[in-house]
Amino acid sequence: MPDRRRARAGSVIRNAEGPDRRPVVVGVDGSSTAMNAVRWAAYLAAGLRTSLTVLSAEPVPHPRHQAVLATSSAAAGVLGQAVALARTCTDHLRIDGRICSGPADSALIEASARARLVIVGAQSVHHSRLIGPTTSHVTIGSQCPVGVWRGVAGRPIPRHDPVLVGVDGTEIGDHAVGCAFELASALEVGVVAVHAWAPGIAPLGQPDGAAAARALLSRSVAPWRARFPDVEVHAVAAAGNTIAVLAARSANAQMLVLGSRGRTAAAAVLLGSTSRDMLHRALCPVLVCGNPPRPDDRGQMLPVAAVDRRSRGLPSPG
Repeated sequence: MPDRRRARAGSVIRNAEGPDRRPVVVGVDGSSTAMNAVRWAAYLAAGLRTSLTVLSAEPVPHPRHQAVLATSSAAAGVLGQAVALARTCTDHLRIDGRICSGPADSALIEASARARLVIVGAQSVHHSRLIGPTTSHVTIGSQCPVGVWRGVAGRPIPRHDPVLVGVDGTEIGDHAVGCAFELASALEVGVVAVHAWAPGIAPLGQPDGAAAARALLSRSVAPWRARFPDVEVHAVAAAGNTIAVLAARSANAQMLVLGSRGRTAAAAVLLGSTSRDMLHRALCPVLVCGNPPRPDDRGQMLPVAAVDRRSRGLPSPG
């Protein structure tokens, strides 16, 4: 049986045709949440047929703080454990380890300029369901889609569950739908596309909410269904609150894909109510897609920041 992934369309995440060789980047800090994020990142990298970069951050050295040496050694130890774990998750996956100086969020945001996806764990605030500042900063500032791992520690990745995507009919939402289809094709699963509508009496001469929701779903899904004919699609127009509908559906999905406002001044204040709330409430990992990259007059993707030149390779564990 031929491998259907070989013939699929070019990368939606990159907004270009042809193979996308940029790595999946995952940040680690030694926590169980981060280690589960490593497992998920390895799974995604293998499905996308690209490499995995495991990144650990250490404080910037200061001559008056000798404790930094111990911290640097700890960062190397965490990185070695994470790389070793990733190697047990899948065969034939190229894995690189890097230690970067400075705050973790800054290192991951800088690495996102040349990454296909950035993956982080949903670090919480005081053991609550609220995401911590590092997760929030990376999700807002990243130049590529950010996956936030949520789930039960040690639980197997639900590889056969569909990719869930929220549909709102906007340009950013359309980019999220495209990312969902690309990932579903790579992982050989289906897509559940959901649009929630508020029940009520429609204005005279206007279609009712259910009919309008179905029409919006049909328009949003049609071009991606044509581009990825191997992906089975289930379109759901659901009456109710968007957050409640997506939260309930996330229990039976392997990930939830959502659009966000991207790296703009408005997004710096809030991700957007739906993305922000689902990062707190989803029962599965969440992938947040910002504004799609746009080519300049020569067809080059902009902007592209410099890769962290302070990064240094770490030998693979023996």
